[in-house]
Amino acid sequence: MDDAAKDALYYLRTNIMSFDIPNLETLGFHNRTRTIPVPQWEANHMERDQRHRMLSSLSALPDGLGEGVATISVPLALQTKTNYPWTDDLTRDMFFEYVLNYANANEARTNWRPFFTHALNQTMNLLLQQQRQQQNRTVEMKKVVKLVNLRLWTLLGQSCSKVGVNGCVEVDYDESFKIPIWFKSGQTPLVYDPMSVVAFGYASCTGISIVLVNALRAVGVPARLVGTPAWNGSPENGNHNWIEVYLESQWHFMEGSPAAGDSDNLDKNPCDHWFCNRKSFGPGTHTRVYASRLDQSVSDFYPMAWDPDNHDVPGEDRTDDYRSVCGQC
Repeated sequence: MDDAAKDALYYLRTNIMSFDIPNLETLGFHNRTRTIPVPQWEANHMERDQRHRMLSSLSALPDGLGEGVATISVPLALQTKTNYPWTDDLTRDMFFEYVLNYANANEARTNWRPFFTHALNQTMNLLLQQQRQQQNRTVEMKKVVKLVNLRLWTLLGQSCSKVGVNGCVEVDYDESFKIPIWFKSGQTPLVYDPMSVVAFGYASCTGISIVLVNALRAVGVPARLVGTPAWNGSPENGNHNWIEVYLESQWHFMEGSPAAGDSDNLDKNPCDHWFCNRKSFGPGTHTRVYASRLDQSVSDFYPMAWDPDNHDVPGEDRTDDYRSVCGQC
């Protein structure tokens, strides 16, 4: 394991969410990392060689056992730095928390990254090839985001030969076609981890958002889950989740296409999003917005409407930013 991989794995290890600690070895933090994670403030003061001694190379695993989600994620995430030029300007902290990161909230920790990387590989290669043919070495991250949100849902969709009101009801691979992943309300927490969304072929806003965040991370684009646990502060008004993408030194918001009802992209006027309005964010309103984080040093948490007593997902209060933009719509 080289230095970059050790640093990446160390970051994931020291910022693990508390409810994941009992599953350290399942996630891939084998023997060498059985102890309780070093607090981030302490980790920041450890010398690099100390960290590397702590994360020595993996020993051979017993027959029948493989790596975990964390250890599988590291080399694939680092490969995006080599493959994709739009990652060149990302800081270490931005890359680690919003590209390397395999988690969003408390969704099941599944091995989504190899699957998503493979699904999007041809699309990204064609994009890079087109840029080379145009003798243009610069690929705008906006274009990458737009392309992923346009193509992803069919790439991950189900093969089907007969469709019913609840999705595919018959598969004949000789006469099949792809059904894009579609929006179905009220699915969280039944269907919201990425591989469940792929298996069922649908999700509500949380699952759609998590899939898009992970897909963007799989191609080196920093992204995160964001939303409100209660419109105007009242749970009976419902909740919503969408995503943010880091571009040009600031966060921009958008939705996964199945949830948006069209192919959303970063060029869309913020006020054209159905939830970005004065009714939700104008003077006197009480809607609060939070982004999920991984950094364990942050003081806030990401409130989850489906698990309101769980305060163990780090979060960032984004309310003021949405009031300043959507409150003017």
